[in-house]
Amino acid sequence: MLKRRLILIVGIGVILLPHPALAISSKAGEAGANFLKIGISPRASAMGEAFCAVADDVNSIYYNPAGLTQIKQRTSALMHTDWLEEVNYEFLAYAEPYRNKTLGLSLSYLGMSKMQRRDINNVVIGDFDARDFALGVTYAQGVNDGISVGATLKFIQQELEKEVSSSAAVDVGILFKQDNLSLGACVSNLGTRIKFIKEKEKLPLNLKLGLGYKLLDNRVILALDINRPVDNDINFGVGTEYQATNNLFVRAGYNSKNDVGNGISLGCGFRVKNFYLDYSFLPYEQMGDVHRFSLQFKISEPVESKILSKESNRTILEKTTSLPEQEVEKKASELPKETSSSPLPPPEGDMIKKPSKEVTQWIKGERYKVTEESVSGGNQVWLRIGTPNSRQTYSLDNGTQVKYLGEEKKGFYKVVVTSEGVYKGRQGWIWGGSFEKSED
Repeated sequence: MLKRRLILIVGIGVILLPHPALAISSKAGEAGANFLKIGISPRASAMGEAFCAVADDVNSIYYNPAGLTQIKQRTSALMHTDWLEEVNYEFLAYAEPYRNKTLGLSLSYLGMSKMQRRDINNVVIGDFDARDFALGVTYAQGVNDGISVGATLKFIQQELEKEVSSSAAVDVGILFKQDNLSLGACVSNLGTRIKFIKEKEKLPLNLKLGLGYKLLDNRVILALDINRPVDNDINFGVGTEYQATNNLFVRAGYNSKNDVGNGISLGCGFRVKNFYLDYSFLPYEQMGDVHRFSLQFKISEPVESKILSKESNRTILEKTTSLPEQEVEKKASELPKETSSSPLPPPEGDMIKKPSKEVTQWIKGERYKVTEESVSGGNQVWLRIGTPNSRQTYSLDNGTQVKYLGEEKKGFYKVVVTSEGVYKGRQGWIWGGSFEKSED
């Protein structure tokens, strides 16, 4: 299965990159609407624009719309870029997840200061301004627990003095994830030509392949993107992100398409509860430096995906979630001796999708309660004894109360069960989602 998925992703990329029907040109600078080439994420910018296979935040709308399925909470983002020569670039985005589907909205806007208008004798006779913007609607969906697809439909408009031109385009992406490895492919700005007066220009079509890999308990991300633009040569970007602390991220990258500066980029990110502040710095030598800032904030409780691979798994979950607490001990005694400590073992393999580690902002010492939504939604909560990877596992039913003990490992949180029942006083490790603060 893994081999077939890898062949699918790589095959799509191989087909797209050299395909003659897409009319890839080796001549530079022939495309219009060049503001669409400007990256919108300080995080991705700091990583050398290598983000196609990472695509795990709301900015995936731009880099690979398929990645939007990785968002589990309603998220908004604001970005500002101090571009070259008194040009400002702004980006707004919003993502709304529902199970394994996500809807996104975005608006990018580039504006510049007023410029002088001169006659044929170079005499100033007034001034004029120019602006560009693109409005996008994104839809992404998980095909299964390893592959997701997505597309963004964009309306594009450019204004220069009294002249206005418009166009429509689509971005299409696919993302494959297996353990710590991720692969992505994306076609951007595939659409109609944009016309100024009598001249028509093609959009800056770009074909992209991406590779991502996480290591050191997901605290380090390595990324590589290869691009083939319609109006330039093939280029690439490489980057890395290191999570120095729970709230601090450090990033660096290199992009070969930067023919003005040296291609190096740096940046950092800060997290405070549900707020993420990112910054990137790109030196352009004599032309000045580019600074990007963005703020992301999550504005809802997480939405968990319900992915069951077999009907038998659904039966197991239904039995688990409907089992009264007073029956747990009786059921445990009826199981074989080697599993008696785990009366309701979790299904194996891909039967339950693991919740994100970002689901709940845990506060040390507070009590939490397993919610009805988590149990009835098909994602049972498990208490793992010993270590997060332990096979000695208990099922926690709706209403079970736990107290967070302030320790985290690999996305699991150490707790003690505080509610009445056979597990009261038991310590173990659980995922960080599907809980609410207890009022007791």
